[in-house]
Amino acid sequence: MELRNEISTFNSIAVHIIYLHFNCTDDICYRQRHDNGTTEHEQAPIEGMKKKGIRKEDGAAETREGEQLFRTLTERSLVGIYVVQDGEFQSINPNAASYYGSAPEELIGTKSNSIVHPEDRERHKQCVIDMLRGNRSTPHEFRIIGRTGEIHWIMETVAPIIYKGRSAILGNSMDITERKRGEEALRKREVELEAKTHELEDMNSALRVLMKQRDEDRNELEQKVLSNIKVLILPHMEKLKNHVNLQGMSYVNVLESNLRDIMSPFAQKLSVTYLNLTKREVQVANLIKEEKTTDEISAFLNISVSAVNVYRYHIRRKLGLSKKQNLRSYLSSLT
Repeated sequence: MELRNEISTFNSIAVHIIYLHFNCTDDICYRQRHDNGTTEHEQAPIEGMKKKGIRKEDGAAETREGEQLFRTLTERSLVGIYVVQDGEFQSINPNAASYYGSAPEELIGTKSNSIVHPEDRERHKQCVIDMLRGNRSTPHEFRIIGRTGEIHWIMETVAPIIYKGRSAILGNSMDITERKRGEEALRKREVELEAKTHELEDMNSALRVLMKQRDEDRNELEQKVLSNIKVLILPHMEKLKNHVNLQGMSYVNVLESNLRDIMSPFAQKLSVTYLNLTKREVQVANLIKEEKTTDEISAFLNISVSAVNVYRYHIRRKLGLSKKQNLRSYLSSLT
């Protein structure tokens, strides 16, 4: 914003100074050429100035002051300043010439669009036309190619002026190459970050697939273990009960209970999900899930039938089940 304001302010000042400078110069030259033998019509401008008390010496002094001020402004300005007439540079300050990498005198008489990047010439031409017609007020940006081939980004404003009695263009510009490089670096960084974001999203998707596959593999392994225990171990334990004494039966029952706790992920899930269930309630719930009857649970845990019914009641209450809901079906759904 400061850059644009500086160009705009200088543009207004320079137009005024150039107008005074070149028009006053033309008036003096006109009078000098027609001091002797001029017609009444040709002497009219001079007589008008005499009536206003303007002397030739005063005009010359004003011209010199204008020249000095204009020279100081152009040579010390932080912006590039140039006058283009008939498509050629007629005047250019050192700052503007430095964009191209040459001295000002080397560019005088050359076509102004010859240094504009070929891809930007049409757009640059249209922006200049729009600004001269008053259809555009903001600076336009374009690229130029330096004498050694390097690319520079230029921000420019233009204004119509009178130069040596004819229409011309006053240009003010600044080299914004560093800013453009910063913008390009930022854009590339944004592209890189966007690519990294997509990469992370893809990695997260792949990780979710792997986690899902791991869960499926774990469930499959659990099912195989459960199936093998039920088929290969539990039937033999049931037969073993018929061949042991009362003390041996106690050991068999404990072994079977512990084995069921180990092999059943349901028991672990139930105890974690519903922490208010006691250990005995978890055992009863596990046996109900295994489709054991109340009598079978009573015999397996060596407790009374009424105790099993009490455990059933407590389990239903803690799980928030109504009388119409099937306890075994609900417990199976938790596996």
